[in-house]
Amino acid sequence: MKTNSILLSAAFCLVIATVVSTTAQQKSEPQFKLVEFHMALLKKGPGWTATKTDATVELHQKHIAYVTSLLASGKAIIAGPLTDDGEIRGLYILRAPSAEEAKAWANADANLPQVQQLKTSTAAPQQ
Repeated sequence: MKTNSILLSAAFCLVIATVVSTTAQQKSEPQFKLVEFHMALLKKGPGWTATKTDATVELHQKHIAYVTSLLASGKAIIAGPLTDDGEIRGLYILRAPSAEEAKAWANADANLPQVQQLKTSTAAPQQ
């Protein structure tokens, strides 16, 4: 009887130790979800001009409205101009499920007559 009690206690301790060990291993293994980001660089195109006209002011207003809508919808997480007066005028960082969808969003910009867009894509882990 005393032997059975000792064996039962030992088995109970072994089960508890196994459960604790398994739970600790499950908690220590991080679970990552890959999120795809795409970058569109807005580069001076053949229609680009620094001259302000009614047409370019209107085009810029449409561009700003579109950029704002991308940010408000969560499609773009970063968007803005580069102010060094270089060939690359601005950029978008888009959170899209595919490169094709990101390309469609970037190409829908009203500013396309003035810029040419180059794209690359990357994936980053998110917990």
